[in-house]
Amino acid sequence: MRVHVLRYPLVRLTCFLITGITIARFIQIRIVHVIMLSCILAIGFALLNSWLQRTIYTSILPDILIALCFIALGVFIHKIHDHRNHNRHYSHVLKPENQFSIMELEVYSRLKPGRFHDRYVVRLINIDSNKTFGKSLLLVTRDSSCISLSTAERFRLISRIGTIPGPKNPHQFNYRSYMALHQVYSQIETSALYLKRLPASGSGLRSMAASLKDKVHEQLIKYEFSTDVYAVISALLLGERQGMSEDIRESYERAGAIHMLAISGLHVGIVLMILQYVLRPLEWLNRGHTVKMILVVTALWFYALIAGLSASVIRAVTMFSILAIALNLRRRTNIYNTVFISIFVLLLIRPNYLFDVGFQLSYAAVLGIVSLEPLIRSIWRPRYKLFNFYWRVFTVSCAAQLGVLPLSLFYFHQFPGLFFVSNLVVLPALGCILGFGILIIILAVTAKLPEWLAYGYGAIIEHLNLFIEWVSEQEGFILDGISFGLEAVCAYYLLFLLFLNLNHRKSFQNVLLIFLAVIGIQARTIINFSKQNRSFMVFHKSRYSIIGWQSNQLLEVHHNINSNTIEKQGIVLDYKIGANIEDLRSDRIQNFYSIADHRLLVIDSAGIYDLQDINPDLILLRGSPQVNLNRLIDRLNPDLIISDGSNYRSYQDRWEASCRVKKIPFHRTDKKGAFIMSY
Repeated sequence: MRVHVLRYPLVRLTCFLITGITIARFIQIRIVHVIMLSCILAIGFALLNSWLQRTIYTSILPDILIALCFIALGVFIHKIHDHRNHNRHYSHVLKPENQFSIMELEVYSRLKPGRFHDRYVVRLINIDSNKTFGKSLLLVTRDSSCISLSTAERFRLISRIGTIPGPKNPHQFNYRSYMALHQVYSQIETSALYLKRLPASGSGLRSMAASLKDKVHEQLIKYEFSTDVYAVISALLLGERQGMSEDIRESYERAGAIHMLAISGLHVGIVLMILQYVLRPLEWLNRGHTVKMILVVTALWFYALIAGLSASVIRAVTMFSILAIALNLRRRTNIYNTVFISIFVLLLIRPNYLFDVGFQLSYAAVLGIVSLEPLIRSIWRPRYKLFNFYWRVFTVSCAAQLGVLPLSLFYFHQFPGLFFVSNLVVLPALGCILGFGILIIILAVTAKLPEWLAYGYGAIIEHLNLFIEWVSEQEGFILDGISFGLEAVCAYYLLFLLFLNLNHRKSFQNVLLIFLAVIGIQARTIINFSKQNRSFMVFHKSRYSIIGWQSNQLLEVHHNINSNTIEKQGIVLDYKIGANIEDLRSDRIQNFYSIADHRLLVIDSAGIYDLQDINPDLILLRGSPQVNLNRLIDRLNPDLIISDGSNYRSYQDRWEASCRVKKIPFHRTDKKGAFIMSY
């Protein structure tokens, strides 16, 4: 049976709510104005509804007013959930970044460690005797005294509170914006020596989850699993990926099975199926369905508690709790309605979920499955149960992959061609892995985990890792470095919706809409390719110099890195993908560059700049040259001086002071990011 999604009112209301949240995210609107607008719309809706009831006149006006009301609701909830709009947020009592503050903080969650620091999200409870709230990033320097901090622990600290650094180079991952989506707007850097532990604040859900996790860890660590096996077990059962090596993570990613390592809708859905099957005998009792529903929902949230109550787990458990209630109440429901109820509820609670990659991928996969899987499955109907089982696994995998494809290309720039091979093995095995995993968690918490069961489970994970590693080594089936922008994502989903609409109702108008959309997308692509894009860049890289010269789809990179694989450098690779570069060339750094009407002189460690017949208006300092900058400015009189990441910081501070006195613009890539000049 074909279902037209938009005929469900809650689907439309959710779309309006999403529109409002998006507007609030990208447009600055004061909360007072939002409240005034909401009141006006509410009064207008009440008056219009009262007037329409006294007449036989009907129009689209009520629908428009309802849409505006829910758009305003989206804007409003986004504003009130922004911690910075509350008077007690720590941003209102912050000192300048160079001044110290006495603060009390509580560990909220642990993040993946960096190269030099262990990273935590903390809650700031008190700053200089001012009661505050809000989250910050805590960087604990790794040294001999470094200790691991546990969730819900409290500490006192004297330190500076600074801003999270933004990206230094174009098309780099913006960690500052990413953390802001999680309401983290600052960072604190310290050493474990300066952290003074305070008495625990008492009980709480996160504290309870941390205690349960620690108990499971204590039991599992006794069995001396290999590092990779233990990391995968921790990810699958406890939602912890901090200890996972880069190699094993990359293997799962390249094999198209990375979704296994993050507890999400797939895992919770399998747990729900297991619970539904195990608790089925309760249906024979009086009010058995109600008892079963309560037990299933309770078990799901207990699983969320064990997994640490992370955002992805809460999202998945919320969605499947709604589905479990619908299933056990034995009422006719539609999967689209259930999915959009969960979206609506989650966005009311946390509007920033909308911009979370995990949220987008989860719901794109679910909607892809429910809308496309029946169409793909109808292509072939196997006669035998075994074939039918694997055909269903294949169709679900394809539908989910088609749903998330544009988002995967946009965020990760790669497509695993053998995803269906991985899923044909992983998806059937995942049910057994999670089923035994739940048993292991229960036995570990009660300290009754048999040795043979733990080692058997470890052997299953080890063989799974070997299979995933084999799939990831098939390089010819992995497409990476794909440039896929936001416009392409929107175009893909537009065509996706239009094709679904055509499948629902085959008509000339719907075919015409698809034809016009394709023509529009092609025209936009032609216009983008016809644009002239020429730019000169000095990238920022600590201890090295990288100069880029882009001409449309060609990028020339001049550098002093002792490597023949400059295209694999993160800075260059990010720019190549983000700017849709097709051809990349490399060379050594020149002493002089002519850029349109500008002349740039490069002064390296030799410090030579007194050249005949050269009057540069731009100067690049690299390699910490020992030059008298005042004399250089008097001699060459440049319009701008650039200093890249290869220079000592003390030299740059001195040069910056000299330029300030001489009133010459000075561009430091370590502070201002890459220097970019388009022409």
